[in-house]
Amino acid sequence: MQKIKKKTVLISIVTFLFLVSTSLTFLPQNASANTKTNNIADQDISQLNEEEIQTELDYIYNNIIVLDDNGAAVEVNEEKAKERYGYVPEAFQTLQSEIDRNDANNTSTRAVGDNYDNLTDCFYSEMTKDYGELLSTNTLATLMNLVKEKNVPGITKKLLGIGVKGNLAGIAATMVAKDTQCTAKYGQL
Repeated sequence: MQKIKKKTVLISIVTFLFLVSTSLTFLPQNASANTKTNNIADQDISQLNEEEIQTELDYIYNNIIVLDDNGAAVEVNEEKAKERYGYVPEAFQTLQSEIDRNDANNTSTRAVGDNYDNLTDCFYSEMTKDYGELLSTNTLATLMNLVKEKNVPGITKKLLGIGVKGNLAGIAATMVAKDTQCTAKYGQL
């Protein structure tokens, strides 16, 4: 009798452990378990091919960063960013903060400084701080026009041509953020 009880208890424990371990594999994973390292938005642009860059920039400029008719950022669609990446990349959060600050007519002098002559000088200087001498005045003007036109193939070719380094979300948001900051401080051209 004692032997039967031990056997029954042992079988019950093994069955219970099996059921618990099996059921855990079917539970949905927590959204915070998403790893950012495998996320295309966080990958260095130099590690992506032209088609991947074009596809991602197309999504960013047509779904996440909302531009007005003049090409100025008016909103970051955080829901679309979460759908795409599982979280909102920091560059998009920063851009939304800049948009909110500009909407409140409280342009931060810290954002771009007060020592520029005009919008073009501001944008060129701020972008060269981030990307060094890779960007000539003509390259910058071309890039901003391409962004404002949402010409993703052109943006992709230009970025690859000049060898810009950094993650895709950061580059996309930086270009728009610098334009938004400089426009708020120095006005439209």
